[in-house]
Amino acid sequence: MEKLRWVTKVLPYLKHDMIFLALNRGLHWYVAVIIPEERDIQILNSIPSMEPGDELQQTLEGIAAYLRMAEETLKEVSKSHKWPDYDVHLWSRTTIKNLPKQKDQSSCGLFVLLFIQYWTGKKLSKKFTQKDVDIYRKQLPCDMLYSGKNKIDVRKMSKKPDADAVPARRSSRRKRKRTEDVPGTLSGED
Repeated sequence: MEKLRWVTKVLPYLKHDMIFLALNRGLHWYVAVIIPEERDIQILNSIPSMEPGDELQQTLEGIAAYLRMAEETLKEVSKSHKWPDYDVHLWSRTTIKNLPKQKDQSSCGLFVLLFIQYWTGKKLSKKFTQKDVDIYRKQLPCDMLYSGKNKIDVRKMSKKPDADAVPARRSSRRKRKRTEDVPGTLSGED
């Protein structure tokens, strides 16, 4: 019964033209896109000099194994999609050129999100730069917080301090501020 449950989770993926995989190589994230119709794995990377390592091959081998097990469990798997075969770990790989490049050491995850959002399978539907990514870094938390899919109703959140919260220390800051506000004094006293 357990096997049947995970097999049914695999099936929806077979109906897609593209499957996006966010992969991590050490401290760097990039995207691999499975294109079944072309038997191709496209690599979208914001630092092209950091080529994929074993993580890509291992992920593709795992996907191939799950797809084969799903086919063995449910015979209708073969009829429900247009995939030529399940040997994704043997398909060709194409590193996509002329993509936006990150200019810092901390934006790769944001580039991954934008690559997934704008990749059509042939090109980016919208061009972006590192400056756009920097703006997106600030916009993303708001988008997530106020998304209709967010189960927390932000508008109902209380702005009152939590009774169990540890109060912030203010004394040293207040004294310093007072000192700055009173001309000619060092300690804030008159």
